[in-house]
Amino acid sequence: MAGSADGTGVGLTSIGNARNPYLSFEGANIIAAAGLGASTGLGSSSLDFDSFINTYVQGGKGPQYLSELTAEMGGRSFDALGDEEQKQIALEVFYRILRDAGRSNAGTANGTPTSGGYADGFAAISVLFPDNGTGDILTRGRDIRTRNGGNISLIAPGGGLTLANTTIDNPLAPPGIVTESGGNISIFTKGDVGVGIGRIFTLRGGNQIIWSSEGNIAAGSSSKTVKSAPPTRVLIDPQSGAVQTDLAGLATGGGIGVLATVAGVAPGNVDLIAPVGVVDAGDAGIRSSGNLTIAATQVLNAGNIIVSGSSAGTPTTTVTTPNVGGLTTAGNTAGAGNAAAGATKAAPAKPEAALIQTIPSIITVTVEGYGRGEDEEDQDGKERKKKARGAAEVPQ
Repeated sequence: MAGSADGTGVGLTSIGNARNPYLSFEGANIIAAAGLGASTGLGSSSLDFDSFINTYVQGGKGPQYLSELTAEMGGRSFDALGDEEQKQIALEVFYRILRDAGRSNAGTANGTPTSGGYADGFAAISVLFPDNGTGDILTRGRDIRTRNGGNISLIAPGGGLTLANTTIDNPLAPPGIVTESGGNISIFTKGDVGVGIGRIFTLRGGNQIIWSSEGNIAAGSSSKTVKSAPPTRVLIDPQSGAVQTDLAGLATGGGIGVLATVAGVAPGNVDLIAPVGVVDAGDAGIRSSGNLTIAATQVLNAGNIIVSGSSAGTPTTTVTTPNVGGLTTAGNTAGAGNAAAGATKAAPAKPEAALIQTIPSIITVTVEGYGRGEDEEDQDGKERKKKARGAAEVPQ
């Protein structure tokens, strides 16, 4: 892709017909992987698609998952697809198995959860990835982005995913993994998924599935106040000459989010699964315009999680206000206890008295004023002296 003004690249970007108007408007899907060995596509990679398709696509709950992927298959049957297309659809089925394994473990009824929990997910991993390989995906200050629609799938079966982790030499808008005009984001790693100061966003429809087999998922520390919006585009149909304005909508902050940046976009779901790790919302937070499912050993910074739909696997934060009446009663009881203790010095101390003394009190302070000014005090002094002199001159 074309470089930035400072000579650096922009990352992996799918732009549809933005440069060639005779191409389809819909952008291509992006599949990026580390640790698959030398390959020219999914068919020539080290992944065992033959075994996976036999077990999970043509058998088991495969028909159920294929019904979810009707749009991706263009209305065709799985058998009517080409070899590479079949493997792409099989990869989508794989992500949905991971999704349902997490939902089953989190105890949610969303979708069609399996009964085996994490075991079903790890079984699918062992079939599709007989050799995990090694390698991480490091985006640094670059993007993995689809501008005109298209899904993003990231695979690191033997490593992790790390986005930008420093503000040095990074633009004002956080870089990250973004589908601007709709599209799902699916991520499978063995190690940590760290967002850093970046973002993992779907802006105009789409779902997110993030699975880390042995690591943590951290939403990072991007500022909530940063705002960015893809530029408004003027779209011209080369056949009819029709002109249309495309508003991308405003995206704020960073972290992990399915956002509704324009009106009329269907809600999207977020599934975060870390079977032996933690999910940390961090300072940037986790947002979902639809439902949120978290399956992990622990959820940190849950106060930075915002969900419009239902939530599963997230702790409930309760804010309790003090009972003023109870504190007043406790204070009176404590005062009575102190008086009784003073009257009966020989009585032994009771444990409950110590507990009562530790109850906090509410003290109300009212400031009536800050004293009179110096001029007022000097005037009062003169009046008093004058009265004293007058009293001395009166005959006794």
